[in-house]
Amino acid sequence: MPIQEYKMIPIYQILVKNKSGVSIGEFSSFFNLKYSDVHNYYGVATFSIPIDSPDAETLISLRQYDVYIIRDGVVRWAGEQVNTDVTIEANSPNLVTITCYSFIEQLNGRLTLPYVRYDATDQAEILKALVVESQARTNGNFGYTFAPIIATKQRDREYKLSNIFEAHVNMTNVINGLDIWCDTNRQIHYASARGEDKSDSYMLELGVNIHKLTVNDNFSSPANTVFAVGSSDGQDQIIESYVNAAARSTYLLREQTLSAIDVSESDTLIDKAQDLVNRNKQLVRTISVDQLPNTSPTIADVDVGDYIRFKMQKGRYDIDLSYRIFGYECSIGAVGEEYVHYVLGIL
Repeated sequence: MPIQEYKMIPIYQILVKNKSGVSIGEFSSFFNLKYSDVHNYYGVATFSIPIDSPDAETLISLRQYDVYIIRDGVVRWAGEQVNTDVTIEANSPNLVTITCYSFIEQLNGRLTLPYVRYDATDQAEILKALVVESQARTNGNFGYTFAPIIATKQRDREYKLSNIFEAHVNMTNVINGLDIWCDTNRQIHYASARGEDKSDSYMLELGVNIHKLTVNDNFSSPANTVFAVGSSDGQDQIIESYVNAAARSTYLLREQTLSAIDVSESDTLIDKAQDLVNRNKQLVRTISVDQLPNTSPTIADVDVGDYIRFKMQKGRYDIDLSYRIFGYECSIGAVGEEYVHYVLGIL
């Protein structure tokens, strides 16, 4: 599998729009641009502009203006302005740093109804219904639309003024759960798995297109038996458990509890216990990779959820496997070169 170098330095722009999607303008100059995305969570972007720039007056409005990071004419990242900070020193260039969160983070500011219940309903349809109801409230429309939903697994769920973003994250942390993400057009996707298998097309290899990496083998919280503690009717607490006998035999009995006091369904508690066991029954290997600039794949070639090939041989480590991209951060250098940090793992 040849590693192809690319020679062109991509051109970046940062466009600003209001909540109606109307363009307000474009930052004329910016520094220290970074943007990231994370599997089943929200991404973060930061960049700095001169404090005395006209853009600092006209293009910043926290939680009202959105930014679109454009790479070679294509929107690569989009989100909402959430924070600014500046340190002012005499006789120094003073920069305002703007922090933005990707669009799905907006659900962190929304709650469900005081009581809502779904029985034998597809898990994606449950989450979609929570968002649709929230957007129908007065001044509640964030502009979300939804990708077509392919049925996955039916579940029972009950919510009582629950945080809607947390409800989404929780649905990813059960056995046979969902992958969730929101694209740059504000379209929310629910799928059994995000991404594609690109391991036949792209490879990260130490000494070829990787200049630094960290391998972390974590077995600090082993669990092959989990007790999930659910809600109570005032007298009896609902408790369910899940055991992986093979892992228990190999590593001896390792127990944990899981608190889910808002859950009243036994099946849901078992799913949560099984998911925790699956994530802790054996060591979890995470590989953090710093890619050499101007090498393939580019940040436009792969995305969160994709599988790529990873190869290294160093001492006790002899690895040549397909790993999934769980997250990335792309930092733009002084002349526009891209420094990409990937977090890789295996589910």
